Amino acid sequence: MKTNSILISEKRKVFKLNTSSQKVEWDISFEHKIAGISRVNEYVFISTVNNWGKYHTSLLKFNSGKLLWTIDKILYYIHVLEETIIYIDRTKEVVCLLLNSGEEKFRVKMDFKWYESPKMALIENNIYLFSIKSTKVLNLNTGSLSEAKLPANINPKELTFILDEFQIEINTLPSGDAGDAMLYGIGAGNDGGGFNAGDAGGGGDAGGGGE
Repeated sequence: MKTNSILISEKRKVFKLNTSSQKVEWDISFEHKIAGISRVNEYVFISTVNNWGKYHTSLLKFNSGKLLWTIDKILYYIHVLEETIIYIDRTKEVVCLLLNSGEEKFRVKMDFKWYESPKMALIENNIYLFSIKSTKVLNLNTGSLSEAKLPANINPKELTFILDEFQIEINTLPSGDAGDAMLYGIGAGNDGGGFNAGDAGGGGDAGGGGE
């Protein structure tokens, strides 16, 4: 989706600027300071933080600026598939949200060993979670994880970096508490932005958190 518009974030406001006409197409203000912003095709994820360090994630429509919902969660490794959002929670669970309402459809524990640092990738329209020792595939209907192998003879033991179908750089999940970890690994599709994932095995791709 080619566009002449860009998103600009100020301390507590985000606006869409048409670079051709130099006109603001929409703007939206937030009660708390904006900590991160990223776009996945027609959706914009905004993370905000209050004075006590509590984070939230809001979802907006890129074209209209319409606010769809706000939740008090951090979303890591976001993928937007049809009418759902798949992400990894700080609890090391894979969570599925309904795109238009933010309502939770299911969550499932990744169930890897404590010493493993699982990665999540979209390959051939399947969500895979994998480490050096094991690979699992997510059933988007039931929310269950089952043992699997990466397609196309991909060897997880030899992987250093890959870009999945959402152009997320797959390294490891960021560790530590939110703040500077906002929006890691958000799927960018062909149009969006997104931040690379940092170190570690525990949690967090987009949004806000104090749980």
